Amino acid sequence: MPDPKLERSKYLEERAQGKLVLWAATIQIEDHSVECAIINISNEGATICLAQPLPCGTSVLLQSTRLGELRAETLWQEGNRVELRFRDDPDKVAMKVATAHLTG
Repeated sequence: MPDPKLERSKYLEERAQGKLVLWAATIQIEDHSVECAIINISNEGATICLAQPLPCGTSVLLQSTRLGELRAETLWQEGNRVELRFRDDPDKVAMKVATAHLTG
């Protein structure tokens, strides 16, 4: 299993292209939904604020009016911040993210 701290620093470097936002969203975790806020987004993933802890590697469905639905997995959590990596087709994600930026 990869070192979570190394994964996090590598991912943060790659995410430097992300955009700060404040978008309401929910994440679907197995059989329940939890409200969250998207605070940073890029074509690779998103940082969300979430009240409950999520273990690394948890599969979720991120849902918002701006993005629709995107499959993701958790990379790390620090306090109430959770980093997600998108699992959908990169072209599909890029289109959704670009469209979301244009609408707000």
